[in-house]
Amino acid sequence: MAKEIEKRVYLSPEEAERVIAELDVRGAQWSYRRRLLMDFSGSLEGRDLQVMVRVNDGVPELSIKKGGVGDTERQESSVFSRGNLADMLEAVALLGYTEANYGLRRMQECQADGVEVSLRYILDIEDPETVIGVNLEIEALPGSIEQHVDDMLELLGLEPLTKQESKDLFKRLHKEANTDYIHSEKAALEISELAAIYAT
Repeated sequence: MAKEIEKRVYLSPEEAERVIAELDVRGAQWSYRRRLLMDFSGSLEGRDLQVMVRVNDGVPELSIKKGGVGDTERQESSVFSRGNLADMLEAVALLGYTEANYGLRRMQECQADGVEVSLRYILDIEDPETVIGVNLEIEALPGSIEQHVDDMLELLGLEPLTKQESKDLFKRLHKEANTDYIHSEKAALEISELAAIYAT
């Protein structure tokens, strides 16, 4: 299980453009992907286990993180599926995870100075053309430490969210940007269709 070291900042789309411009000056090479994100972890209060199904450009992934919401350091492990999303959701349901909050993200990422910079554009699940805001996550690459994350934040002139601010942000997004999933064969097929459409 890998150790994840990351900090986040919540930005407006305009603030995100400033970050992109700053990194472009430094020669950033960007990659792009689309993500359907399903959080099966329940309440954000007091939890130290995060169980998520992520579909990145149509590829399902089970992501498990150990640690509190907003913690700088967590343990992380991921399993990618050779099957389809419906099969993964059935397996997750057999483990007892049958309810999730889910949403759509458009992501733009680069690596620089020992970190990965990920701009996660939060889309309105009811109107995916509408961007509600941008969750900027800066994560230390293997071999890097928290200081590398802090150095990038300083370079960009940004202050990371506190643990409580991170919780408050995700609570708000669960209500304003996302919607709920309750597992059934029909629901699994419907969200699989959504993931396939969004991946194209």
